[in-house]
Amino acid sequence: MLRRSAASIGRSTDAKGDVDIDLGKAAGAAGVGSKVSRLQAQLLLTADGSWSITNTGRAALEVNGQQVGVCSL
Repeated sequence: MLRRSAASIGRSTDAKGDVDIDLGKAAGAAGVGSKVSRLQAQLLLTADGSWSITNTGRAALEVNGQQVGVCSL
């Protein structure tokens, strides 16, 4: 559950710090951690109550099977 209007998605590292949603520890997803940037994406709650996701990493980002740069959810 998110309790803020913004969240970072990626994989935590000792050198770069923590993210809010750590995909490097995704249960049952073998090899996911090595494919996710340290800061892969940012989630932002917009004024109209919808969520926006922005890809901030080098790896491609897909939402519902579609590659995105910025996507409203």
